Amino acid sequence: PRGRHIKEGDDQVLVDGEELPQPAQRVVILMHKPRGCLTTSHDPAGRQTIYDLVPDGRKWRQLKTVGRLDYNTEGLLLLTNDGDIKRFLELPRNNFV
Repeated sequence: PRGRHIKEGDDQVLVDGEELPQPAQRVVILMHKPRGCLTTSHDPAGRQTIYDLVPDGRKWRQLKTVGRLDYNTEGLLLLTNDGDIKRFLELPRNNFV
C-alpha cells in the first residue's frame, strides 16, 4: 500500500519522533469592502487596507483573499486560511460566480 488513512483523534502521527501539530481551524470571513480601501495586507503609502477594517486586524493578516477588488471598487470579499476553498472558488473551470 502507498499510504494509510489516519483517523483523527484515534491515530498518532510522528515525524522524527515528534507529533504533527493539529491543522488550524478553518476560517472564512465575509466582509463588505468599501471604496478607497486596498485588498492587501500592507501598503507602503499608509493607505487603508481591508485588514484595518477587521477587528484585531493584525491577527487576521495570514488570511488570504478570494479574488481581488480594486481600490475604487466596493463589494463582497472573502478571506480564508483554507487554500482548497480559495483555489476552488477562483478556478474558472468551476464556474463559481
